Amino acid sequence: MFRRSSNYGERYQEDAHAIAAIKLNPSILRRTAERVEKGHHWDPAADDDFAFNVLFAGIYDGHGGNTVSHYLQEHLHEVFETVDPKGVPSIVQTIKGYGGYFRRFRGGALEPWAQNGWDHVDEHTEMNLTLEAYATLAFLQADINIAQLPESSECGATASVALIHSLDMPESPFYSAEWLSITVAHCGLGDIQYRQFGVTPEPEVHTRVVRGDTVSSMVLVSDGISGILSDDEISDLVRSKSRQGPAACAKEVLEFAEELGTDDNCTVVVIPLPGWSTNVKDFTKELREYRRSGAAMSGRQRRM
Repeated sequence: MFRRSSNYGERYQEDAHAIAAIKLNPSILRRTAERVEKGHHWDPAADDDFAFNVLFAGIYDGHGGNTVSHYLQEHLHEVFETVDPKGVPSIVQTIKGYGGYFRRFRGGALEPWAQNGWDHVDEHTEMNLTLEAYATLAFLQADINIAQLPESSECGATASVALIHSLDMPESPFYSAEWLSITVAHCGLGDIQYRQFGVTPEPEVHTRVVRGDTVSSMVLVSDGISGILSDDEISDLVRSKSRQGPAACAKEVLEFAEELGTDDNCTVVVIPLPGWSTNVKDFTKELREYRRSGAAMSGRQRRM
């Protein structure tokens, strides 16, 4: 992992990131994995605490200040661990209270659990949430918490989160697992004054179950990187330095973006996965050299 601020004039670092090991409800993990990959059966022992550990990685691209991005850095992974599924109806009602666009909000991925009639739910009732619905619940709860911060009216952050866990039995670390479940979620949080116009904390969430040896890494970047580099260029840059470790890979991505003249804060997080050492052709090498020479020429022209 590597993170570095890029300073331009009066700009300051509004990005933040977090890496944490969290524990999620095993029934949610199992239900989601078996729904995504119907032929895959994963049923670890109920007393195996390590089976339900999840790697949580998040990048928070702040704007209008760093209040929201720093809140997410310190607390979003905790919200994922502690949010109560039985609070779905009240959380959805609170979001509807933003008004405007949200007056017709029915819960999105939470809609099946957001309707009336949950008054009978007690501590023994299984809510049967999928991981996509649970992630939506966590993001909505985080946004409600952020709304209590005075700065959140005109300050926000784009949150990109990855949840990775092993589906092996006996369970092995995610970085050497034969099978992995990978969930990614993305949304904007904060900017409360714009909620009624449709700026929504409801995330876009996707889950895939993959063979470990088919994925080499998970790379999270802020828009100081994604605004100037393509996904293919980022992947090839990471692989070009894989023998030197993930920190060197992330540094390579960051420095190439700076060479091309990125004018925003930059954050790169590289997470090695089981296929890390796989040799793959560098498809964008010639393109990157062309862009590098063009950036150097533009820089010389500006100095003339």
